[in-house]
Amino acid sequence: MMLWKMLLPYLLMLKYPLVVCVVMSVMLGYSIDVDYYASISRTLYFLPFFLVGYYFKREWLDVIKTRQFQLLSLVLLAAGFALLYTLLLILHTNWFYGALPYQEFGLESWYAGFYRIITYAFTVIMGLCVLSLIPESKTPFTDRGSIPCTSFCFTGLSSKRCSILNGSKRSGPREANCC
Repeated sequence: MMLWKMLLPYLLMLKYPLVVCVVMSVMLGYSIDVDYYASISRTLYFLPFFLVGYYFKREWLDVIKTRQFQLLSLVLLAAGFALLYTLLLILHTNWFYGALPYQEFGLESWYAGFYRIITYAFTVIMGLCVLSLIPESKTPFTDRGSIPCTSFCFTGLSSKRCSILNGSKRSGPREANCC
């Protein structure tokens, strides 16, 4: 996060900072020198999301909070989970960590960056679907969701469950390889 905040003033000087961040992230996936050391690869992989969060306006939520979008979100989430479950044995969770170069996945061709772009698109679509379903009123789960540690632990447990389903003993940026 510190690196993101340090880069932000310089990114804001650019005409299209989000495009630059996505292109930079995709291009860095081709480099075998930018790996998991000091989480630089992960920091740069998630930089576009940080930038979107910086520009995000609360009014934009009104567009995705409509009943039609919420119903579409349920369908898209179900389809997304079905897709991940179907690809469980061949899809590496490392794609979603953004920590490893494409070469680690056996992709050495020029079009390997398109896989990262697809991963970005999938993540954005699923994120918007989840945001559309979050209620604005207080619910019994509101208190639990307001504690960041709960969300953090849930994410780790979900990742661990994927690795168990896939037969892996360990999960982490280098070891996990399932949904």
